Amino acid sequence: MRLVRFQAENEVKLGVVLDSEKILDVTRVMKSANRGIVYHDVLAVIKDGQTGLSLVEEAAKNFDPDFVIHAQDVKILAPYLPERNVFCLGKNYVAHAKEFDGRNDDSAIPNQPIIFTKPPSSVVATQESVYSYPELTSELDYEAEIAVIIGTEGINIEPEEAWNYVFGFSLINDLTARDLQKKHQQWFKGKSLDGFCPFGPCVVTMNDIASVNDIDVYCLVNGEERQRSSLKQLIFDIPQIISVLSRGMRLQAGDIIATGTPEGVGMGYTPPRFLKPGDVVTVGSSQIGELVNTII
Repeated sequence: MRLVRFQAENEVKLGVVLDSEKILDVTRVMKSANRGIVYHDVLAVIKDGQTGLSLVEEAAKNFDPDFVIHAQDVKILAPYLPERNVFCLGKNYVAHAKEFDGRNDDSAIPNQPIIFTKPPSSVVATQESVYSYPELTSELDYEAEIAVIIGTEGINIEPEEAWNYVFGFSLINDLTARDLQKKHQQWFKGKSLDGFCPFGPCVVTMNDIASVNDIDVYCLVNGEERQRSSLKQLIFDIPQIISVLSRGMRLQAGDIIATGTPEGVGMGYTPPRFLKPGDVVTVGSSQIGELVNTII
């Protein structure tokens, strides 16, 4: 299933994407069932585990056609607002690690996952504008990433058990002020300004993915392709990432892990091709959808 959070008639609701034009209003379906349980966002489903998934699946199988709405008639929100910082992986594709370090040899490839975070205040939805902060940066860059959504709490998770803790997948644009990233000699500030974490447009559940390694990711700037790769190209795969993160630190249901970006970021071009006001950035995946934001 593709789960979305949307606003319609001054109410925030949970939906299931039926196709590119139609969404099932799951909140309305659950209200009509009069069972006392009603979901309004994806996080509520995640926290209820298999019970939550089963309730939404039931709603998606037995519904009145009147509960189907046109996507163009509602505002798509971020699937949910995370309760903790978004976990992010740096330099997790070989070619990007080399373009980031500016050297074409294996010394650019990290030996251990590089981990940083972005605060919940940086999260915005698809179709929201992102302020470019010209007073702070002249090197605003894009990073298309697949996000892993944790579904079950756990600590000290072994790689072979990691998939038992995954709820699904989404998309993130890890927007970055490269000059701030360099100025502060660490990555948090340059990646954490308000609006620097577009997230969505939906969460795709694990049972809807035939092959995780085949999940693709791409980035378009004003319709021009800049990035394209897939999860099979990760240096540290998802089970490794989850295992490392969970060592001595309990992962929680709803935690978001951005798995890293492939080559083709603006700083990798000669000369660099940074974002400017008016640019439209699309982070997409054929299995998930498209996350579209305009820089202002």
